[in-house]
Amino acid sequence: MNGIDPTACKFALTQIKDGFIFEEFSHSFLSAILGHSFLHAGGIKDRGIDGLENLFTKEGNERVIYQYSIEKDPEQKAARTLELLKANKIKFDQFTYVSNQEIHYKDKFLESLSETLNSSSKCNVLLHQRDEVVVE
Repeated sequence: MNGIDPTACKFALTQIKDGFIFEEFSHSFLSAILGHSFLHAGGIKDRGIDGLENLFTKEGNERVIYQYSIEKDPEQKAARTLELLKANKIKFDQFTYVSNQEIHYKDKFLESLSETLNSSSKCNVLLHQRDEVVVE
């Protein structure tokens, strides 16, 4: 077997209890995958932005906001983050929530967050939980 054992990696992700450690892991992981277009923006008082990606194409540009969290109630955390982004008048085209928690009803989670944004927004909401970080 080459690389890291997927089962061991999933288990290790569930054991992270420190949000700063998970944020650093998420930043390093996403930087490796997304490359130079991905910027680390997190920390304390980060206005709801842990990571930021600006994509430029022939059709225009797209701004992607990333939020990483180990909170046990991911729906509440993501909703609070979206409210914080709205309160700070931060414009974005996509919100990506990254968690080490298992989210059982992803469709309800995404629907609830879309409602938080309201129907006038053109923003997409994506979710990545611990099982999706590991590629088997």
